[in-house]
Amino acid sequence: MDTNESISQVEINKGIIQRYFEAYNNKNEAIFDEIISPNYIDHGQSAYMGSPGLGVSGAKNDLKYSLDKLDELSYFVEELIASPNYPDLVGAYWKGTLTPKATLLTLIKLWRKLITEE
Repeated sequence: MDTNESISQVEINKGIIQRYFEAYNNKNEAIFDEIISPNYIDHGQSAYMGSPGLGVSGAKNDLKYSLDKLDELSYFVEELIASPNYPDLVGAYWKGTLTPKATLLTLIKLWRKLITEE
């Protein structure tokens, strides 16, 4: 493989990973139509769906699930690491902040705690 070609592929793949996080930060599932392969497998969905998410619909499902459970979510990519020797592999060092949605039960517990502290 030509070194210049692999370097450009590395940058393309880093851009795809950056766009993935942008989809979450902007709550924009349409980004997945641009970047997700039909062969995409999200194994993380197995924890809450019982099976992995597949393809574009799997990525969109994960975002919808996150938005259903969270009031706010924000991801910051600190570093993307890739090598021309393995242009298909991109490592991401990221941090995130998540604010769960308040449920009636959590609000009642909070209210009881505030009442008993007085």
